[in-house]
Order: sequence, then C-alpha cells, then structure tokens
Amino acid sequence: MIPRELIDTAQVPGGAELRLFRRGGDFMIVLERNELMNSRMSGSEEALAVMTCERLKGRKAPRLLIGGYGMGFTLRAALAALGSDAELVVAELVPKIIAWARGPMVDLAAGCLDDPRVAVIEDDVAAVKNSSIVQSAAPALPVNPMLALSCTASPIQPTSATITAAARARAGFRISGPFNPGAGTAPFQGA
Repeated sequence: MIPRELIDTAQVPGGAELRLFRRGGDFMIVLERNELMNSRMSGSEEALAVMTCERLKGRKAPRLLIGGYGMGFTLRAALAALGSDAELVVAELVPKIIAWARGPMVDLAAGCLDDPRVAVIEDDVAAVKNSSIVQSAAPALPVNPMLALSCTASPIQPTSATITAAARARAGFRISGPFNPGAGTAPFQGA
C-alpha cells in the first residue's frame, strides 16, 4: 500500500484546517477526518458544470461564478463547455487552495487558472456574488446576471452540503434564488 503523504495545510477563516495529501499520483483535500475531495473522483463536479453551461447555450458572453476552486474540476469542465467570449470568476475563500493548484497540483490544474477567461477572487462566494464585480454587468436588473455555482464543501461549516451526486443524495440541494432565463441567473448552494 502506498502511504499518504501530507503536502501542506491551510488555515480556513474560522479556525478550521485543511490538509493536502498525496498518495502516489492522487491528491486529497481533508478537513479533520473528512475527505472533501480527491483527484480520482470528479464526475459530479464536471457534470455540475456541463449541466449548468447547457443552460447558458445561445447566450452571448455568458458569465459564470464558481464558488470554490477545490481541485478545479468544475472550472475545467466549464471552460471546455463555454466559448471564447465567456467570463468565469472563481471565488476561493482559502488562498492556499489556489497556491496548491499552482504548486503541487499544477499538472492537475492543466493551466485552467491561466486561461484569459478566468478571474480568481480570494473571498467568500456570497460576498463575491453580491459585489460590484458581479452586479456591474447589468446593475438595472433585479437579479444577478451571473450564473453562480457553489461546488465545494464549506470548511467553516463541515456539515454543509458539497454539490456532488453523493451530497445531493445525502443532503439535497436547492436553487437559492430565482432563475431568470433572460438574465442567466441560477445561484446554486448546498442545502
């Protein structure tokens, strides 16, 4: 059996600690005794991006807010599904997660953070969603014009849902705001 090697730790606002492990060529992000994600399983994160991007088909210059980088599966799938006029914003609460993507997990990241369509904001996704960065696209609209996904577990509240098939089965998920097809808005959050 290949042993698990601790690569790094990251402090989360609120005091929790994330740990990045490597076992052979696989990576795991762990909170306490809970494995939040690993590099072997990405299907649900990719499906979340693909299904969401399908809702944006036909829109000019679609905008997508991704809550949490994780291991980048949702971001990479969204980049593959959207055209060159898309804008993707990743809101990441823990800056070291981005450092891990540019460091020990650089091969897994596959350059997605360097794509010109991508902007990374180191902040809570809720703050970014309500910020002028997101609102500026259409300030007169009563709803947010950026489609928002939340695709990672909250390290501050370990019991919150991760938007994966397993988490939906355990905890469900909901659309936290109205979907306006004309504006392309459907903010997803864990239940």
